[in-house]
Amino acid sequence: MSFAPSPTQSNILTALRKFILAVLPSGNAVFTGSIAGTVLTVTAVQQGALSIGDAVLGEGVLPGTMITAFMTGAGGTGTYTLSASQTLTNAKMYTGVECVQAQDNRVPEPSVPDFVTMTPFMQTRLETNVDSYEDVSFTADISGSTMTVSAVAFGTIAVGQIVFGIGVAVLTKVIALGSGAGGVGTYTVTPSQTVASRKMASGGEIFLQPTKVTVQLDVHGPNSAENAQTISTLFRDDFAVQAFKASGFDVSPLYASDPKQLPFENENAQIENRWVIDAVMQANQTIRASQQFADELDITLIDVEAAYPAT
Repeated sequence: MSFAPSPTQSNILTALRKFILAVLPSGNAVFTGSIAGTVLTVTAVQQGALSIGDAVLGEGVLPGTMITAFMTGAGGTGTYTLSASQTLTNAKMYTGVECVQAQDNRVPEPSVPDFVTMTPFMQTRLETNVDSYEDVSFTADISGSTMTVSAVAFGTIAVGQIVFGIGVAVLTKVIALGSGAGGVGTYTVTPSQTVASRKMASGGEIFLQPTKVTVQLDVHGPNSAENAQTISTLFRDDFAVQAFKASGFDVSPLYASDPKQLPFENENAQIENRWVIDAVMQANQTIRASQQFADELDITLIDVEAAYPAT
């Protein structure tokens, strides 16, 4: 059976990315336009669409500028009302900050100037394993790859569990839910077999290792200093705790290092602004293994004197 930990590294980075996109501008438009007063005139859209509430970013754009209303534009070319008056002529602008995993070969930088890359580089045990057990007892029959559960005495049947029982093939595994969702119903199992209705079990042992996971965040772009400060400030606040909780994964923020500037040389030998933060999280990773339990004992009495007479 598989012993993959949960949450996985992919789950951890997904939770971190959701937090970053929640605190930084999250639009997806790249466009060309001009600003006169509070009117933005978009002449060409290279990517995505503009939306009300999007932050407008770009060289020469005042920090905090947002789209407050559609005029003749509705996501594409046209005019829009901005939150701050300014003047800018024929400039490339964009509405969001991208966040991607680093160390992906043959993958170019994001198309927007402001972006964040995530590089996991350390996993540290926080405490000794915490072991727990889950025992499941039920009545079922198996026909081919379908196990039909007619009654559950206790516990919950789940995908990945090993099924035990008289006549049940060794390492029979639940691989998918059918009409059952932990109780009475059908489940898909492997290998295929035929077993008459009888009492079965599906126990397991859970190994929990609380782990400190450190991810390096490289914050690039002309607004990198402000974006890095936003991340480091909110990461150490209840805002981040609630954002990670909403991800659905058992991952929580612990702390973040202070941002430090480490200029980055790109493939064109040009220096880009980059600020680096170490984001430290706790992931309560669990690994499950099959485990049989003795729910009933058959006792046989032996007359010792008769069975083993003295010689």
